Amino acid sequence: MTTRHSLLHSYRAGTILQLSLIFLLALVLQSLLIGGMTFHSFLTLLLLSSLLGPAVGGMELFVYPVLDRKYSFPVLLLIKTMANLVIVLLAVMLVTYAFFPEVLSRDPGLRQRFDLNADVRGAPFIFANWHLYGRIVLHTLVICFQVTFIYQMIQKMGRRVFWSFVTGKYHQPREEDRVFMFVDLKDSTAIAEQLGHYQFSRLLSDFFADLSEPVLETRGEIYQYVGDEVVVTWLTRDGLREANCVACFFRMERQVDRRRVYYWRTYGLVPDFKAGLHCGPVVTTQVGDLKSEVVYHGDVLNTAARILEQCNRLGQKLLFSESLAGSLVLPGAGRLRFVDQVPLKGKEQRVKLYSVENRHLAVDRKAG
Repeated sequence: MTTRHSLLHSYRAGTILQLSLIFLLALVLQSLLIGGMTFHSFLTLLLLSSLLGPAVGGMELFVYPVLDRKYSFPVLLLIKTMANLVIVLLAVMLVTYAFFPEVLSRDPGLRQRFDLNADVRGAPFIFANWHLYGRIVLHTLVICFQVTFIYQMIQKMGRRVFWSFVTGKYHQPREEDRVFMFVDLKDSTAIAEQLGHYQFSRLLSDFFADLSEPVLETRGEIYQYVGDEVVVTWLTRDGLREANCVACFFRMERQVDRRRVYYWRTYGLVPDFKAGLHCGPVVTTQVGDLKSEVVYHGDVLNTAARILEQCNRLGQKLLFSESLAGSLVLPGAGRLRFVDQVPLKGKEQRVKLYSVENRHLAVDRKAG
């Protein structure tokens, strides 16, 4: 198993664990509202959430992403809620069929609390206690909406940003050492004129979506989208590990190339792009009242953006600073190549810029 695939598996495992915990919290809350909690009923909910996490997680990872590009947030929320409702109800029926009569025998108080008929087992138990299952359907609908909405917000905000808000990590400014990569679509003005604004917007949506997996596979995170640009960032230790920050760019190229036929059929072109990288200290903090977000302040971002601007002039698709090149170790047959020493706006000293030779060998040796 390669490192890149391990990262992808870790992300998927994290998704399942996250959903299992969200379901457990929602189920416990609903159980407390319905009629209290016992040790045995908690074990039942724990078992139920352990079934729901993988089931709904699998839908989130492999089915729902196809719908994300087709439907608006409210429609997608409705579709996911109803689909998750079916999954939850099936899981409830399964747990009830297998374990609930045993739970009742260990906790007779449940029988009196819900006026249950415990004289039958298996499927007849469900039909004999349909008055309870009517309530379960309603409460399950509420649970599914809660879980779906929370997870949708996590996906929209990004896991790191969401949990940073929840934990208050960046409520006070914190200094971090980070790598930033500015990725820009080439010839975007001409493409927009050729396609029209609507088709150009769809192209950007597809293009940005295709960049997500390479970012994930290289331990990066999307900081923001600005017009036809996307800004990716890593903690410096993660960006330098196995040359992740450089590998990300070439894996983006590979991902777009895999979808070449789709782009030609849909838009009559294949998007091309360039990137500039730089690293250094930034201050990370949470800002805004009417609209809050986690932002980075520092000269690193300005320098990375200026390096990106040099790509066209120097005829390069990827450029990075000397400070990043000095810490970068390329695997395989990859070699750093000095390109030029240029003045950058806002910089007193000229900045040495580098690129990569044998780039595919340099960064894809461990790729699956």
